Amino acid sequence: MTQEEYAKMLAAAKDHFKLGHPLFGKESAFHQVLEDFLNAALEGEMQGHLEATRPESGNRRNGKMRKQLKTEYGPAEIETPRDRDGSFEPETVKIFKDAYSAKEATTAVVNDYIGIGKTVSLI
Repeated sequence: MTQEEYAKMLAAAKDHFKLGHPLFGKESAFHQVLEDFLNAALEGEMQGHLEATRPESGNRRNGKMRKQLKTEYGPAEIETPRDRDGSFEPETVKIFKDAYSAKEATTAVVNDYIGIGKTVSLI
């Protein structure tokens, strides 16, 4: 996510609050932030996976798989990237997982960032 995209997201959240919309739930300001965060984390994971596997196998992207994830803030629509050889197994949101908590999101991203050494732009 670029700084410009982040600034737009914050401005949209501020406008949402000004209109009196709730903080949590399907139509809340936080809902879009959560969806964008999870989708960006999944994209970062896929990019790292492809960089690691492409030289040896020629692996590349193969679309996305949509799913609705139940969170403590309401349902979130995420798109899990797929790869040609089917070897991508995301850590942020496991493939068959359908419920997720904020603590799990934080833990997954921090582990990804610190444990693997990815840059902030990939996450």
